Amino acid sequence: MGGKGGKSEAEAHALAALCLHAGPSAADLEEARARAASPTLSPEDFAEFVCGQGVGPLAASLLERVASAPRWSDALERLRDHRRRCAALQALALRQARAACAALDRAGVAALVLKGPVLAARLYGGGLRPYGDLDLLVRPADALAALDALRALGYRAPELPRAGLAARLV
Repeated sequence: MGGKGGKSEAEAHALAALCLHAGPSAADLEEARARAASPTLSPEDFAEFVCGQGVGPLAASLLERVASAPRWSDALERLRDHRRRCAALQALALRQARAACAALDRAGVAALVLKGPVLAARLYGGGLRPYGDLDLLVRPADALAALDALRALGYRAPELPRAGLAARLV
């Protein structure tokens, strides 16, 4: 957090940890309220920190409940904007995940979506947890067919020798 270290950084880490609670308890909310009120915690530095850690949208949701002081208004707006962007990206990623799964299904490849947009939507709701990729699990025997089906959609994979590829993808 800007290399400041010390109490401010410890408070930011503790408040960020509270943002990760799916359903914060009354005690969690009270602790978050107290940490947000700390004069040593910079709202702008905190917003930068949580966005960099990928939990900005979750932080916005919690801080909307506990950080009512005017000094939080700019940081909250930044976090809300970050949450809106994440929601739009998540909607796009979900459409892409559905298209990828449909293409795999048409190719006769059974696939399981791991983490990414599906988990984020199911666990956190719209746009609350950003991610950077889509992980698909396919049977080793279907690896080549899966690569071909995804390439047909415009996805790229690193060029690997096709001989023995399935064995290396396990």
